Amino acid sequence: ANSRTSSPGVEDKDQNSHVDNYLRELTNPAAPTIDIVAIHGLNPGKANHGERTWSKNGVLWLQDEGFLPDRFPNARILLFGYNSRVATGTSNAGVMDIATALLNRLRIKRRDDPQRPIVFLCHSLGGIIVKQALVRAMHGIAYESIHRSTRAIAFFGTPHRGGNRADLGRILASIAVHLTGSVKNNFLETLQKNSTGAADIHELFKEQAQGYRIVSFYETLPFKPGFGLIVDKVSATLGLPDSAEISVAVAANHSDICKFDRRDPTYELVIENIADLVQHALQTPPKWYTSTGSFESSDSTRSSSRSSGQYGMPTFQDIESGNSYPNTATGSTPTSPVFILPYSSNPDFIGRDRIFNTIKDSLGSTTTGQRRVALYGLGGVGKSQIAIRYAYWYKQNFPDHSIFWIHCGTVDRFRQGLIDIGTECHVAGFADRNNNRLLLLKDWLQRETDFKWLMILDNADDPTIFRDAQDLGESSQLQVDLSLYIPNCEHGSILITTRDFIVGRRLANGRSPLQIKKMSGEEAVIMLKTRLSTRCEASPIIPATPTSYQQPVYDTDLLRLAQSLDYLPLAMVQAAGFITENAISVGRYIELFEDDASAVKLLNHNVEETGRDSDIPSSVYATWKLSIEQIQEAYPKSAGLIFLMAHYEQSQIPTPLLKHYVGHDAVEFTTITGLLLRFSLIAGGRDATYNMHRLVQLIVKQWLAASGSAAEWQSKALHLLSSHFPSGEFKTWVVCASLESHAVKMIHTPAIKDADRSHLGTLQINLAWYYSNRGRWSSAEEYARAACITFQEAHGLLHRETLAAQTKFAYILKQNNMLEEAEMVIKQTVHKSKALLGSKDRQYFDALDLFALIAQTRGTLAVAEKASRKALSGREKFLGPHDP
Repeated sequence: ANSRTSSPGVEDKDQNSHVDNYLRELTNPAAPTIDIVAIHGLNPGKANHGERTWSKNGVLWLQDEGFLPDRFPNARILLFGYNSRVATGTSNAGVMDIATALLNRLRIKRRDDPQRPIVFLCHSLGGIIVKQALVRAMHGIAYESIHRSTRAIAFFGTPHRGGNRADLGRILASIAVHLTGSVKNNFLETLQKNSTGAADIHELFKEQAQGYRIVSFYETLPFKPGFGLIVDKVSATLGLPDSAEISVAVAANHSDICKFDRRDPTYELVIENIADLVQHALQTPPKWYTSTGSFESSDSTRSSSRSSGQYGMPTFQDIESGNSYPNTATGSTPTSPVFILPYSSNPDFIGRDRIFNTIKDSLGSTTTGQRRVALYGLGGVGKSQIAIRYAYWYKQNFPDHSIFWIHCGTVDRFRQGLIDIGTECHVAGFADRNNNRLLLLKDWLQRETDFKWLMILDNADDPTIFRDAQDLGESSQLQVDLSLYIPNCEHGSILITTRDFIVGRRLANGRSPLQIKKMSGEEAVIMLKTRLSTRCEASPIIPATPTSYQQPVYDTDLLRLAQSLDYLPLAMVQAAGFITENAISVGRYIELFEDDASAVKLLNHNVEETGRDSDIPSSVYATWKLSIEQIQEAYPKSAGLIFLMAHYEQSQIPTPLLKHYVGHDAVEFTTITGLLLRFSLIAGGRDATYNMHRLVQLIVKQWLAASGSAAEWQSKALHLLSSHFPSGEFKTWVVCASLESHAVKMIHTPAIKDADRSHLGTLQINLAWYYSNRGRWSSAEEYARAACITFQEAHGLLHRETLAAQTKFAYILKQNNMLEEAEMVIKQTVHKSKALLGSKDRQYFDALDLFALIAQTRGTLAVAEKASRKALSGREKFLGPHDP
């Protein structure tokens, strides 16, 4: 008998509100021969949306008599649903989360028979979830049975790609607007923001879609009168050959395309197409993804020299040995090595012997398993140059091995790099674009044990390309982990360059990357000599400039230049290029670089250098700009931290100050700062502080200016520092000392907004009072005087903050023995305090006491006594005899 679970009624309309997803049996015959799995689209805010998607006039055709169960009595029908919170902005779940949940729940539900055929029915965005799930299932052992058991899919209005009049992002937004009334939801924001990622899923799915029978139903009616189609035919179809995909027009709108009752004439059209899918699924043996990159049925006629498990599955030994695919169509191994190396050897390469020898030792070790080494460090530090040097050393010492260089800056370039390798190696089946060529190449490189190779993955910086989605922020949930296509075998080794420690460790199979630090002073001087001279002579050297401009250059000048450029190779190459092109001296360049505005322009100077890809910026500014934008996109809190730090002194920025911005959660703070340390944008300092080099600060501030947010972050930096710089009393001296240099730099920052002048005045007077209490009277006078001016500009003379600052200023003048000015300032303050605050206010009594003290110091004792008595009497009367 076919057991059925009734549709949820009003009494249990919230029965799934406490879970993020569910997989419910709608029918469950005693001996099911096939699983039909339905996945809904998006329509949050309604109870039991999973059922409502497939219901019309109270009829749930997936479950009710006379519909799907009666047509397929031996089918177990399952309904997958995800909580509507995902689409209403209160959940951080994304497409990958939902796809993984679908796979996990389906795997558990199918333990009784993991090889039972599967047919998916998907509405709208549910189709994107299924595509993501099947792409993941294909590349992982955990869900391999689901990949092999999936025979057919019916898509109802799924937006696979851009349509006739809109790109994919616009179509996704349109679905949100029409179905939810708002485009503001996590699920759709993830999709729309990453429409490129959704397109990536589409392209990867197309590469494996030849193994499925697919019907794509597309809408022909507008959602509302006066509106066009939400998902038109072009967007709702995969664009596969007729043998793989059938496109079917349905006289319905986007919401009703999969809703039917007994009177609906379109039901017969839909059910007959689904019947074809079910028949195909029941008659087709389990498929296997062959070494040609295409799908192959597992039957008795398929020959293989290896033993296989049931349905042609790889045995445990196959998986352990890395032979995950049957060896059915091998191409011949190239008779000569293949070199894909886009750069010539760099004759100007200097030093780095220690790190170079470490790479040789690590990649040349005899340990079991593939040898991988990752180099990480700041942009422009020389990672690619080291990789080029190693590639040519490797070619010289292993001339019979192949070398493959792959640019990994974007998904497209990484894919193209792999395709170029497969083409050059003449891998069998590679010319057929219907094959999954990336998987085909991986299998071929792993299988050909006599074909030795070195692969260099250069600029593998983007975490959305080379990291599991669970490691990313929500905005990157759609990206497919392309590291799955990197071959893993003992006869090949891999060298990676990256700016991100985590990406490097992941690509190096968990081994810690080697940090490429800046050059030593000795290496830097040698490099600058080589770049600036036409002859490799002992210093002094003559720059390669016109004769009339030639001046001797000494090692001390070159060392000063290297120090100002933080020993960064790319910056030194820029400097040498600018000096040579403009026929100036090293000393003149140093003078120009001392000015912040000039320094930024110099850091923007483009250079040509061997081993620098045309798509990779050739200036320090443009190189680091990429890192800043990448961090801002994926890790906004970390970006905010460097935006603040760029406004402070470059060294010993105290942790407590930064925690006031980030929050005091130790784990969160460690994570946020850890990312900046990974990218080498900051460094750990002494006594729980952080350092940020002047070059980084200059480029961050220039980036803020270019993005129009410089004033915003200058204001935030000032507010943070002003709010947490203490009053300067004795008990606060330790904190004041830790913030002193940052306060001085902040105070001297130009163009502070009028709205921020009160915060500036507070910082100035607190710093002045700290200096006063430490006996640094000259500095105290400077900042107290400035504070009085700042408060007057912000509030005018008649304001409490202005008058309080003037009282402290008068005291500091007295301590500096500037008694005449001190008396003038305090007289004015006493009169205005009384006028503004009255004769009962503590601040008025403080000013009066100071007036008495200054009068006493000047020798006018009668005046001093009178003022002192008046202040004391007022305090006792209005503040009480015990007031301190």
